[in-house]
Amino acid sequence: MGAGFSQNIWTLCILRLFAGLTFSPKLSIGAGSNADVVTTQNRATASAFYILSPFLGPALGPVIGSFVTVRKSWRWTQWTLIFFAIFSFLLTLFTHQTYKKALLLQRLKSRGLPPPPSPFPSTFAKLRSFLTEFNIAPVTAAMYNGVIFLLDKVEAVSVVFPAKIPYKTLASTISEIRLITLLPGEPDSRICCEIKHASLNDAPQFEALSYEWGSRSNPRRISVHGHRISVTENLHAALNNLRYPRKSRTLWVDALCINQDNILERNDQVRLMARIYSTAHRVVAWVGTEAQGGDDAIALIEDIRDHFQLDLDHPVHFSPHGFRAIGFDPDTKNWSALLQLFQSTYFTRVWVIQELHFAGYVLDSKDQCLFGYGNHWIPRTWLTNAWLFLIYVANSRTEFIKDVGLYGRGDPSGLAEPARTLYLNNNSAMHRMFDILITAYKEGLGQPQVVSLPKAYMAFQSVPRLCFPELFQSDPPKSRAFAQLLRLTCNFNATDPRDKIYALLGMIGDDGKEFPVDYTRSLQEVWREAVSFSITKSRNLEILETNREYIDPHVPSWMTSWLSQLKDGASWSQRSLYRTSADLGAVPPRFSDDGKVLYVKGLTLGTVASCMIPSADVDGVENLELWFEIFRTCLFLYNRSFGPEHQQAFWRTLLMDQDQSIAGKPKLPASESQLLKAATLFNELPVPEYFEPDSQPNVRRDRFTMPFVHQIDDCLKNRCFFVTNDGCMGIGPSCTQKGDVVAVLLGGAHCFLLRPKDKQYQLVGNAYVHGMMQGQSILVDIDGEVVGAKEIRLC
Repeated sequence: MGAGFSQNIWTLCILRLFAGLTFSPKLSIGAGSNADVVTTQNRATASAFYILSPFLGPALGPVIGSFVTVRKSWRWTQWTLIFFAIFSFLLTLFTHQTYKKALLLQRLKSRGLPPPPSPFPSTFAKLRSFLTEFNIAPVTAAMYNGVIFLLDKVEAVSVVFPAKIPYKTLASTISEIRLITLLPGEPDSRICCEIKHASLNDAPQFEALSYEWGSRSNPRRISVHGHRISVTENLHAALNNLRYPRKSRTLWVDALCINQDNILERNDQVRLMARIYSTAHRVVAWVGTEAQGGDDAIALIEDIRDHFQLDLDHPVHFSPHGFRAIGFDPDTKNWSALLQLFQSTYFTRVWVIQELHFAGYVLDSKDQCLFGYGNHWIPRTWLTNAWLFLIYVANSRTEFIKDVGLYGRGDPSGLAEPARTLYLNNNSAMHRMFDILITAYKEGLGQPQVVSLPKAYMAFQSVPRLCFPELFQSDPPKSRAFAQLLRLTCNFNATDPRDKIYALLGMIGDDGKEFPVDYTRSLQEVWREAVSFSITKSRNLEILETNREYIDPHVPSWMTSWLSQLKDGASWSQRSLYRTSADLGAVPPRFSDDGKVLYVKGLTLGTVASCMIPSADVDGVENLELWFEIFRTCLFLYNRSFGPEHQQAFWRTLLMDQDQSIAGKPKLPASESQLLKAATLFNELPVPEYFEPDSQPNVRRDRFTMPFVHQIDDCLKNRCFFVTNDGCMGIGPSCTQKGDVVAVLLGGAHCFLLRPKDKQYQLVGNAYVHGMMQGQSILVDIDGEVVGAKEIRLC
């Protein structure tokens, strides 16, 4: 009846389940009745019919059920079952008792005889046995083993439900922080800590831990004031290796010293991060557990330290002959192990940039920062020395070329060690990190030439130049550093994407204190604040200068999508060479009411009529020589498509009109010698007779044109060459398309490409447009207004 009155499918299913459970035991009654009333000889036939009878339900049920459902409703299927059940019950009223035991009891009762004693225990005896076996015995065992029993229960609960640290409120008015005391212990024993409060105003003595949180999939337990606390496996390994066996150690560890569940406290403590790491008497950086070959990596770092004492101010030119002269044999070293250390994911974490920056200058010989790798702890100066060694090897790459032909075709066997390993393992994570740290140390964070350890022929450029030009001509210089840091760190990682902005605030001085840190705000709100902050402080649009693989449809186009961000070559960092908007500052930023549209001011110049696909990612090209031939053929066809009067503009566009003949000191315009190399590359002119006259013709040609090819690759890396409808040539973002609009936005050093969308524009990215980079399109009237400028809405 309950199933018949069901109001939904869930009630029907539950009640049908109960109906089946309650009816199932009654099926055994029929089998017993057969055994009672049918003789042994005929029992098999009766049992067969009885067993087959339940199958009538699956056979006839769908037929009867469908008929009833069509004629009535699904509820009538339940009523039909009830009718059959009532009919079956009525038939039982006319049946006789067949149970042998019941018949015997009836017979004894009719004769006035008492029933025989039961061979089974009484109900009271059953209850006493149950209490003894299932309750009293375990209690007795627990009394003898109480301590072990309780400890097991506590351990099980702590694993399933780890405790939380009972934090006390911090006094933000005195810049109070928490410090942990790491109690002594033997390796791999339980880690025990205590927490205390300290004010940064009192200059407490402590070490600040810089580390990567790592995966939370395999948490470990430590004890904090007796509470079993869950921490990540990487932090557990760091604390285990930091712990002294005989004395305590005072540390600041963000995961333990900040109440991560208290948003207001996180906001306050993040503002103090720069001060915490600069106040600490030493920063200890945990790179991670030792990988295979870790001992070889540390041994190689020590070997480089013993043979070379390097610094940035006195570059060294290396060669295989010079190595042999001092007894340093690179062929016997495990360079892959060293580069594996440099590739640690620790160096990809955005917070590490600020932490190591405030640990001291990375090239300071008195640097106290320690790096931990497995059970090895080495000074950062050793690691920096090894890094500089690899940089100077890359800068001396031509000395390590054993076969120009193989090298030119991208074959690593054409290089001697360690250049061969660097060729295959360029652009390490630590390299990118140290490059930014050196940049940050130079006041104003001037943009350096990108220091890359080349991986293939087109990327094996004449870098690193390690030049830090004074790019900031206006005060305050650090206002622009925010946009620079955002661009330089776009490929670094953070567990919380908002930290990719918050982690940089401490590095831009007092301006960073004005930026609100609030973890209750969404990523889009934080990024909108960052755009407004950067434009207001610097009065330029550097924060909008981007090169992306695609426009993310889920966020406004003026908001950088780190997933689609692509790395530019070094030539794009020289924004001080260009003044597209004629030094006119950006208008104060303004957003729509819903915060999705950014209003800027500028003028449009034309549309993209055609574009060449971006330069290939050489990491994914198996046959580099084939790719280069395709690349050169494309350029050749473009060159031939222009008349003689436009060919020089074409080559200047590919070079962004930069003269990089003096390493680290680019200038405008491109030199005539570069154009001579361009003509030689496409066989329009022969190689000059003075250039390596004793070399083979193809070798002379490759070596003569190599600097030009390297600079083209640097400018076109992840970029598109395009031509506008009025014949202007330029280099745009990777996702440039036909129909994109070329625009000059006030406050921009470069031009911008915009994509029309419903009377608004999507920001594609910044671009170089030859003939427009020195303010040629800007005309100011007597009122100081830019002629033709209009408000442009970026959605």
